[in-house]
Amino acid sequence: MKEEIRIMTKTVKKLGAMLLALSMIVTFMPMPGVWIAYAEDEGNPVAAVFVGYVNEDGSISSDLVLLNSATPYYVNDLSSALETEPENWNAYFDAENGTLTLKNYRGCTVTTRTTYSGDLTIVLEGDNHIFGKSLNGIFGCANIEITSSTAGTLRIDTGREGSDSCYGIRSYSSGKTIRLSGDAKVDLKIANPAAESKVISICCTNISISDEAELNVEVVSGGIAYGFWGSGELRVETPHPVQFTGIGGSDHYALAYTSSILMDHHASISIQQKGDSIEDIYNQSFEDLKEMLAHHGYGVTGSAEDGTVTASIEAITDMDPVTSKDILDQLFTGTIIEPESVVKILNRLFIIGNAFRCFCILGRFSWH
Repeated sequence: MKEEIRIMTKTVKKLGAMLLALSMIVTFMPMPGVWIAYAEDEGNPVAAVFVGYVNEDGSISSDLVLLNSATPYYVNDLSSALETEPENWNAYFDAENGTLTLKNYRGCTVTTRTTYSGDLTIVLEGDNHIFGKSLNGIFGCANIEITSSTAGTLRIDTGREGSDSCYGIRSYSSGKTIRLSGDAKVDLKIANPAAESKVISICCTNISISDEAELNVEVVSGGIAYGFWGSGELRVETPHPVQFTGIGGSDHYALAYTSSILMDHHASISIQQKGDSIEDIYNQSFEDLKEMLAHHGYGVTGSAEDGTVTASIEAITDMDPVTSKDILDQLFTGTIIEPESVVKILNRLFIIGNAFRCFCILGRFSWH
């Protein structure tokens, strides 16, 4: 009996060691992909959204149309939402998931106003056009994602004259993210000719352009023209060049207040704007911008001629930006991008190291 108990105890110890070793392998293996995972702000989906039509003079409808769980469908140029699915709808709102699908939508601003807070996902099907004299093309109070799996497009032509700031896509809450993903193609043209105006293409704490998404921006202002305005991260992971054109009466900045610019190895930003120097693309220290980019293996080049700045941000091809310090920084902070080959090497080292640890653990228990 004692011998049976001793054998069972030894077996349980071995089983426990195997489970421990397996858990250590799973725990220490890094996630696949070029980016190190970072915390996402996942909130609740928004419960409703407003759409509407544009009058002949370009003004937007005074009473925007509310889409919610009771009346989720909209057809272009109508003044009210529909309860049941029509034969050809142009906007459909899934209230359970906070998802608005635009299908050849042609109308005014898409907005949650400040009435409804929550994450908004916009799915593009066909060719969609938001236009009219409004302060915002798309407005939300939390995270906003614009995506497509069918090469859907969205063109935003908005703005109006006056002292108010005009935005292409804006999230009103701090700490949130505006994300373009999938194979969505978005073109923004935002304008306000007033001398005291500010015109901003995308305004949010964090801005992300990933997958196969495309973005082209044109900002025209009688005052200040801003491209990307965010106090957090600008992430560019798409292989398609992000295009920015800015014309401002007094100042013009493609990049505004961005504290971190993270780009995949195939990404690039092309800039053309008014200005007398390439330093005009960033409204903070240009030396800080260059240092920030160089740390990730990117550089900024360009020239100014006849009041026009042409610049490009892209990978530095004549140097290896990865050092041992960079690797450690990425592993422990998750803020630095690595070339794919380095990640593969690190993955192998983790697997080999933990496999050896398993062998030692199993051997230690089997020797007693």
